[in-house]
Amino acid sequence: MWQEGRFVYGVVGGFDYLAALGGGATGFGALSYSRDLAGALQVKVGALVTPDVLLYAKAGGAWAHDVYNIAVFNSALPSALGSATPSGWTAGLGLEWAFFGGNFTAFAEYDYASFGTTRVNYTAVAAPGFTFPLDVRQSVNLFLFGINYRFGPAGGY
Repeated sequence: MWQEGRFVYGVVGGFDYLAALGGGATGFGALSYSRDLAGALQVKVGALVTPDVLLYAKAGGAWAHDVYNIAVFNSALPSALGSATPSGWTAGLGLEWAFFGGNFTAFAEYDYASFGTTRVNYTAVAAPGFTFPLDVRQSVNLFLFGINYRFGPAGGY
């Protein structure tokens, strides 16, 4: 991050390797998904409200890897499987507070990511040669809280 007067700007990124699960029931069965990888690269700009409090906004690109499972008639076994690696955009707002001399910061942040509509090709489990496409539209709302440590001299952002 760079600082000019009360303004702070830079490039930030994140990588997540933690399973996220979701899904729901339909009239004919259930659809579930899991996300094992996700990441984002964003531009971050902000203004110091006080010497220790930064109000900021972020925007950039995002990607994820999703695995989809269709179970017909709510069967415990999958009827069809598919996967996709959609990319899209992300934007967010946050507040960051520097403490213990400025090397530590605590933050609270809201991010929204849209992956648009992705065509996912599913393969039937019982008939491996049979595939069919379905469109999946996806967006994510994230609330993040955390603590950062900056290596190097204290003071400033």
